[in-house]
Amino acid sequence: GKVLTQMSKFWFDYMLLSKAEAIIESGGNVSEAIAILNRIRTDRDDVKISPLPLSLSRDEAREKLRHERRIELALEGRYWSDVKRWKIGKELYPMIIKDHEGSVIETKFPNGYLEYYDLLPIPDSERSLNPNLEQNPGW
Repeated sequence: GKVLTQMSKFWFDYMLLSKAEAIIESGGNVSEAIAILNRIRTDRDDVKISPLPLSLSRDEAREKLRHERRIELALEGRYWSDVKRWKIGKELYPMIIKDHEGSVIETKFPNGYLEYYDLLPIPDSERSLNPNLEQNPGW
């Protein structure tokens, strides 16, 4: 039904975003990646967003892609993985979260974002299975 169609559209858009990111980050054809982003922006029934110009630079395309991922995948719990993969935590944090009246609710990473947050700790149970496996730095 309708829910299945919406979920299929979500996963299809997720795959398109992943492909566009791979093209941009691997040095591929930027206009091809932008055409993929434009497909997401213009092929919808619920909202129409103007297409991006195909002449964007790689850095501009990367910025647009990251914004598009943030919008398309909002509330899906994927942004944290993006922050780590893109290594942009130091640019974002510390981040002050405020309510609608401007009162501070919390500060995320009040002491700043440390580089080792980009990696997860390797569980001791896995390290005990392979003595050559070293713990990720900082953990």
